[in-house]
Amino acid sequence: MSQRQERFTHVTCIPAGLLLSAAILLLVVCILSTTSAPVLSQGGPTPTPWPALQQNGDGLPPLPPAWPVPTPSLASVPAPTASPSPTVLPASLPDCPPQARLTAPRVNEVIKDEIQVKGTANIENFAYYKFEFKREDVEDEWHWVESFETAVKEGVLGIWNVSNLPEGTYTFRLTVVNAQGNYPFPPCEVRVQVKH
Repeated sequence: MSQRQERFTHVTCIPAGLLLSAAILLLVVCILSTTSAPVLSQGGPTPTPWPALQQNGDGLPPLPPAWPVPTPSLASVPAPTASPSPTVLPASLPDCPPQARLTAPRVNEVIKDEIQVKGTANIENFAYYKFEFKREDVEDEWHWVESFETAVKEGVLGIWNVSNLPEGTYTFRLTVVNAQGNYPFPPCEVRVQVKH
């Protein structure tokens, strides 16, 4: 055999030897994990007897049986779920006195183009009531919408058109003013969402 053939044979035998060693180690682990050892009456375990390894024709022990490979099924794959949508809080009434109260829009209500404003604007020595708003998600001040000179009790106060406003969070308020120019009750404010 030439020197080149010896080197080639030597190199190819090393991986086969490693594979054989791994197979023997796996066989030993399998045998140890399936063999139970009896316990002596004096409280200590007895040595586990080693079964005689049968050899095949080349003098090596047989390879252990192949481990079962689980087959994936579609039933075990979870169905995709939709990503959670933003939580929209239920609309509720603002905490305002009955003489200067909004019943629409409600807290957290989504307004698309316009809304019919409802409630009560009815105080002693009534002069007028007004609508104002300000944007909450940016630095802003109050913007006058409209004023009305007729008192209303549990009815339609007016219309608030938001079609020209950018989407965002707004606070809308109703202020009821008396003949002396004062408002004896704090303005009734409601936070809403404008979405087009």
